[in-house]
Amino acid sequence: MPAIAKALAEQPKSNPTRDRVVVFTHGAQPTIAVSSSTPADVKTYAVNALKDEEIVDTNGAGDAFAGGFLGALAAGKSLDESIEVGHTLGTMCVTQVGPQYKWPKVKVL
Repeated sequence: MPAIAKALAEQPKSNPTRDRVVVFTHGAQPTIAVSSSTPADVKTYAVNALKDEEIVDTNGAGDAFAGGFLGALAAGKSLDESIEVGHTLGTMCVTQVGPQYKWPKVKVL
């Protein structure tokens, strides 16, 4: 996975003013991330594993990660912080029935 992420990050792009960021998630497996500005620096981020009985429904977990990750990036957070927010929302999502979050709301940014 890290080699594939690096290869994708190094592909040419039409807008060279912004870096390409490649992020791979794979359930409870580590998240892989690399930026085109530093393709040799492929990072892995551990996912806090839940106990089997804590996992209620995995529907929407990837979307929850993506929403948290992109929302944090748009708010000016670093790649590391954005992945942490994505992990937090993905984890929160799988502990609920259907794609939803805990109530009352939890501040993640």
